[in-house]
Amino acid sequence: MRAYGVCCTVAAWCILSSGCGSSDSGPKKPVANGDGGQGGAPPDDAKGESGKGGKPPGGAGTSQATAGMQQTTGGASEAGAVGTADDGGAAGTASLQFAVVGDEGVHPISPRIYGANLDAIDCANSKARFTFCRSRSASWSTYNWENNASNAGQSDCNENNDALSSSSTPGAAVTDVIDIADAIGAATVVTVPMLDHAARDKDGGSAAPACSGDVSKTGGYLDTRFVKNRPRKGSALSLAPDTSDAYVNQDEFVAFLKAGYSTSKLLFSLDNQPELWSSEHPTVRQTPLTYDEEVSLSVDYAKMIKDTWPGAEVVSFVGYGYLAATSQQGSPEYASLGEFYSYFLKKTAVASAADHRRLVDYVDLHWFAELYANGHRIIEEDASPASVAARVQAPRSLWDPTFIEDSWITGVNGGKPIELLTWLEGAVAANYPGTKLAISEWSYGGGKHISGAIAAADALGIFGQRGTDLAGVVSFSPDDEPYLIGAFQAYRNYDGQGHAFGDTSVSATSSDVARASIYASIDANDPSRMVLIAINRSDKALTASLDITHDTKYASVTPYVVSQGHPEPVKADAISAIAPNSFELSLPAYSVSVLLPSE
Repeated sequence: MRAYGVCCTVAAWCILSSGCGSSDSGPKKPVANGDGGQGGAPPDDAKGESGKGGKPPGGAGTSQATAGMQQTTGGASEAGAVGTADDGGAAGTASLQFAVVGDEGVHPISPRIYGANLDAIDCANSKARFTFCRSRSASWSTYNWENNASNAGQSDCNENNDALSSSSTPGAAVTDVIDIADAIGAATVVTVPMLDHAARDKDGGSAAPACSGDVSKTGGYLDTRFVKNRPRKGSALSLAPDTSDAYVNQDEFVAFLKAGYSTSKLLFSLDNQPELWSSEHPTVRQTPLTYDEEVSLSVDYAKMIKDTWPGAEVVSFVGYGYLAATSQQGSPEYASLGEFYSYFLKKTAVASAADHRRLVDYVDLHWFAELYANGHRIIEEDASPASVAARVQAPRSLWDPTFIEDSWITGVNGGKPIELLTWLEGAVAANYPGTKLAISEWSYGGGKHISGAIAAADALGIFGQRGTDLAGVVSFSPDDEPYLIGAFQAYRNYDGQGHAFGDTSVSATSSDVARASIYASIDANDPSRMVLIAINRSDKALTASLDITHDTKYASVTPYVVSQGHPEPVKADAISAIAPNSFELSLPAYSVSVLLPSE
């Protein structure tokens, strides 16, 4: 295990660094984000909160790409019209090769990888057909379900307010989201607070710098402006909560939802980024969580949920990214206890065995690209050539053992590829087998440009190919992002009639993923129905050979193409086979092509 020093003067600014006693060296890039979050975190609400990405020190869990993964070499990255010609090679000569094998790498694709966080996204978008809805905000850690009050934390003057819901109806901030999800047949991820105090009132105040609503300006504010939050009431539960007492009871909240939404598809998330409590909610929690505190809280709340609603699914850890997973925000316990992600899984597995039931169904880590170009982080809207080139390559850090991104994470990772999913999968398998992998917040930005569609489509393809179980996209734009929606439409509604990528992944490889990737699917109930998605992340049109190994003999392939100027898939002319199950494709520059083989 590589030893890392922890450079910090304020906990929220600690980053694992070789510049303060580490035995390793490498570039480091701590970046201000306006709220004390770590490593250039994106905002988690309109005022700014934290989220990051990354991999453990020393490359723990790193392995070579699994069977059926795409082959990779180098490459780079303009949008062309549908059906444009080649990339400079001789006529009729493909510059790269796609291979699809229908009976290899076969496994289900979780429908819950097509989710959305709805703070800047309409979860009911009929084009994207999202499969789950989640509300994301630091305020959820202090949410009082009895009256919908919450505390905004340091990102908004530490005031209590009605940001999550102005309604006084119990649970309205949550049930409003469930109603949206139920109407479209989607699931809802419900956040259950674990922080030991919840907001009592919604008495906000003036904006910074005056911050008249800062709760710390009230004497004895923890007793007067907050109530105690606890997992169990310890007495009979009521569907009409007592708003006059000094407690918020989370078992009563779960029972309330069970009574009113028993047929809804709910998942219960244990708080949101608890590693950041002491930096985001310093008026409530001044000291960082220890390793065992976070494990103990998660176990206690998971048991409560399972007791109150048998069969309910629990999402836990819910870490903000790289440093949450490696060292729980630069905890000194890292030196003796090692990587926190694995520690959490191992201890939760022990607790589950002792309780004779699985306590945690999903382990959740947030992931936001840390790449910068043209002075902007790529999760923003910048569409300069530098940002575009970086954005379209960024999803390769999810899996590619040859891709080394230019970010501070690579620096503290010893210059090695990140291989995020490979690492997480390995940690789960080694410490708590059977736990489902979740990335409930992720983003690559650029949703108003084709590069945003390419990055999002690539991420969705990888989540399906690698068997990720739950993933929710985040938008940081205040306006519509048509290309982000277009990426989801490619998988969920490519023809505008609800036809979608298949429910089963099969082997698909590219000879040069730096320029182009391919993902393949079939339907479990009809293996002859195959849907492919080819992604050209190059700024030039490419010619690619496509060879399909399958019992069905396909005579043609019909493309639906997302390209610059066309955020929704556009149907193109069918391409006839040049030999049985062999095709030559022309992929427009910077494009996402849905390919439908037919007999």
